[in-house]
Amino acid sequence: SSCSDSDGKDEEEVLPDSSYAPSRTVMVYMVAENDLSGAAADDIREMLAGIKDMTLYAHDRLVIFLDDVSLPRIYVLDKNVKAFSLSELNPVKQYREEVNSASAATLSDFVDYVQTYYPASSYGLVMWSHASGWIPSTFSSDNPPVPDSKKRSFGLDNGSNSSLYLQGNQMNIDDMARVLVEKDGVDFILFDACMMQSVENVYELKDAARYIIASPAEIPGPGAYYATMVRAMFKQEAYADAMVDAYYNQYGNSGNPYGIVISVVNTSAL
Repeated sequence: SSCSDSDGKDEEEVLPDSSYAPSRTVMVYMVAENDLSGAAADDIREMLAGIKDMTLYAHDRLVIFLDDVSLPRIYVLDKNVKAFSLSELNPVKQYREEVNSASAATLSDFVDYVQTYYPASSYGLVMWSHASGWIPSTFSSDNPPVPDSKKRSFGLDNGSNSSLYLQGNQMNIDDMARVLVEKDGVDFILFDACMMQSVENVYELKDAARYIIASPAEIPGPGAYYATMVRAMFKQEAYADAMVDAYYNQYGNSGNPYGIVISVVNTSAL
């Protein structure tokens, strides 16, 4: 004890409520090189508020990939974070050049990074961006358009580091599914994006995630309210139901002028 600040007494770790998973990493994949760039900063501020509002286990964390109007970078939020806004955070990884975040290859690299440096007994994934669901992808870079081919798209990366230009690369749903299956899947996917809860989409992703939380319609501009969503994402039991409730209650109980259609699919039944 003479070599530390400790008085030599054993310190008992204060653990969170047992209803929370003992080790979960939630990956947040934010394709925000579009008009949602400012909304990404708002949602990260909500995530920081949510982290501070609960007691996480030592190995619980949010790992955020953010590609907005600046070069892409990765942030980690855990029980020790002190920041209150995106501008106060220091990235654990800063990309030195632009990448196409609407590429399944970039998603694959991010999941590899997380599984290598932030392993956990449970993984969740938030896919955050624009999306067209089962509507054909018009600017996919992974698979150039082929006549009569089925293109299902998520994300919009305009490739110009601009918040104004609303055309660009999109990610095919089947490419996304392939990547996630190769990485052994995740416990849940939350699509904070429009039109992702169709039976075609969830069937394509049935081997990639146990639960899929999404909307079959457009979602309001503010999307999920992460100050309460974070608490739901780290529950050990019934976390998918809790996430649906957290999303819905923001719009159903607060007098919010927007509406929301949101549900959870248990893919084991597909």
